[in-house]
Amino acid sequence: MIGAVIAVVTRHAWIGFLLLSAGLGYLLVWERGLYIDDYFFGVAPLNDPTLHGGLRPFAMLMLTSISRWVVDYELAIRVAQALLAVINAGLFGWLAYRLLRARWAGIAGAWLLALPLFASEAILWTNAALYPVAVLFMLLTLHAFYSLLHTATQQTSWGVVALVMFTISLLFHELVVIVPLLLPLLALIAAFGRPGARRRFPRYTLIVATALIAISGLVYLSLYNANAFVAPRGSVNFSLTNLFQARIPTFLERLVWLTVGPEWGQGYFAEGFWLGARELAATPTGVALLLITAVVLAATVIMWPGRSGDLDAGIGVGVLVALLGVVWFLGGLLIPGVLVEAQILEYRMLYVPFAGLILAALALIWLILKALNGTPAALLVERLALLAAGVIVIAAAVTTLGYARAYTARADLNTRQLTTFTRTFPDHVLPDELVLVPVGFDRTLFDQTPRINRLFFGVFDNRENLVAYLSAQYNYAGFTLIEGDYWWGVTLQTLPNGESVQIGPARTDLSLDDAEPLPLRQVLPITYREGQMFAVRRWTPHDSETSIGFPVAADLSALGIPVIDLISD
Repeated sequence: MIGAVIAVVTRHAWIGFLLLSAGLGYLLVWERGLYIDDYFFGVAPLNDPTLHGGLRPFAMLMLTSISRWVVDYELAIRVAQALLAVINAGLFGWLAYRLLRARWAGIAGAWLLALPLFASEAILWTNAALYPVAVLFMLLTLHAFYSLLHTATQQTSWGVVALVMFTISLLFHELVVIVPLLLPLLALIAAFGRPGARRRFPRYTLIVATALIAISGLVYLSLYNANAFVAPRGSVNFSLTNLFQARIPTFLERLVWLTVGPEWGQGYFAEGFWLGARELAATPTGVALLLITAVVLAATVIMWPGRSGDLDAGIGVGVLVALLGVVWFLGGLLIPGVLVEAQILEYRMLYVPFAGLILAALALIWLILKALNGTPAALLVERLALLAAGVIVIAAAVTTLGYARAYTARADLNTRQLTTFTRTFPDHVLPDELVLVPVGFDRTLFDQTPRINRLFFGVFDNRENLVAYLSAQYNYAGFTLIEGDYWWGVTLQTLPNGESVQIGPARTDLSLDDAEPLPLRQVLPITYREGQMFAVRRWTPHDSETSIGFPVAADLSALGIPVIDLISD
C-alpha cells in the first residue's frame, strides 16, 4: 500500500512543482494594485462605443469588468490569473505530449510556459489578461483540430469546435491569427500516427484553414479596417518591401534588445531576479516555499523512470515538430504586429512566440533522444532536460516575483501621486480648460533598478488613464495631458505671438513644429518631488536661456497652491 502511494506521488510530483512555482511567482506578492490601463477601464462606461464598438470586443468587455472588481476582490483576480497561466501551461504540455508522444516533453513544456520569463507582464498585469485568455482558446483550437485528424467518426464535431474556439480567441486578441499557418504542419505530424488516413488530411486541413482565414478576414474588415485605435499607429500596411526592409528587421532588433541585449534585456532581467531574491530573503514563507519547490523538483528528476515516450516514430516527427515550433515562434512574433506601421514589440506580446520557442527546443531534445534510443545515456538526457527546465522555471519564478513587487511599488507611487494631486489642486481652483504637463517627476521605485524604474511608468505618464481617472474624481471633463515624460521627457517652445506654446517629447528625431499649438493660459506644468506636488511657474526649455512663464501657475500661487518657481529640461 505504501509503495503504491509513493509510486502515485512520484508519478505526479511534477504537478506539485508546477503549482508551487506558479504560487511562488504569482501569488507570494498578490497585492499589485492598479497599473496604466486599469485606471481607464476601471472608470470607462460599460456602453462606451470606443470600447465595444472597436476591436477585441470580448477583451474590452472582460477588462471593463475585472478593472472594477480588482479594487475589492484583488486576491480572487490574482488567483484566477495564476490558474489561467497554469491551465494554459497544462494545455500546451498536453499538446507537446500528443505531438512528440513523450511524457517528459509534456511535463517540461508545461513547466516552462507556466512562468514565461520574457512575457510575465501578460500574467501579472490585470489589463494584459486578454493575452492568456486568447491563448487559452488558441490552444483549444489546436487540440480540436488535432483531434479531428485522429478520430474516425466525429470529424464534423471537432471541426465545429475548432472554428468556435478560434473565433472566440480572435475576438479577444488578433495575435491568434497565426493558427491557420500551423494547421498544415499539425496534419503532417498526425499523418505519421495514422498512415491509413493520410489521404483525408489535406481535405480536412484545407476546409478548416480556409474557414479560419475567412473568419479572420471578416473580423479584420468589420473591426480593424480604418479602426480608430489602429489608425494612429499607422494603419495596416501589406507592402512586402516595407515588411522585409523595415518592419521585420525592426521587430527582430527589438526582440534582441528586450531579451538578451546588453543595453536593456540582460540588466532588466537581472534587476527582476535581484528584487525577487530580496523579497524571498525577507519572508520566511518565501524561503520555505522555495526550498519545498526545489525538493519536489529534485525528487521528480531523481525518480524519473525514463523511456517516457514513443521513440519508435520516424525522425520526421521530431523535424516537423521543430519546424512547427519555429513557425509558431516567428508567426507569433511578427504577425500581425509588423503589419501595423507604428506598433512596437512589447513584453506581453512574447507570450505566444515563447510557446513556439519551447516547442522547438523540446523537439530538438527529442531528436537527440532518438539518436540515443536504447542506450543508457537516454535516461540521463531525459533527466537533464527536466532538471534544466525546472531550474529555468525556478529562476523565472524568482524574477517574476521581483516584477510583482515592482507592480506593487508602482501602484503605491501612483496612489500617492494621485492623492497628492487632488489634495494640492482642489477642483474650485482649476480653470475650465487645463492642459497638464508632468515634468521632472520623481519616478524611483527602487534605488538599484534603473531599468524597472524606467519601464514601469505611472498614471501621470499616460493621457487616457490620467484624464479618465481625474475626470471621474473631479466630475470635470476639462483635463488634457501632454505625455512623454516617462521615457523621453518633454520640451516646449513658444510661438511668435507669445500667447501659445508647442509641447512634445524631447526626441531629436521629432520636431515641435508639428505639435498642436496650445494657449499659454491653459497650460500647467506640474512636478512631483519628495512626496509633494507642485505647479511650475516658469520653465526653461533645453538649449534655451529664456524661461517661459505660465499664468495658471501664477494664479494658483496667489491662492496658496504650492509652486516651484523655475524648472529646466
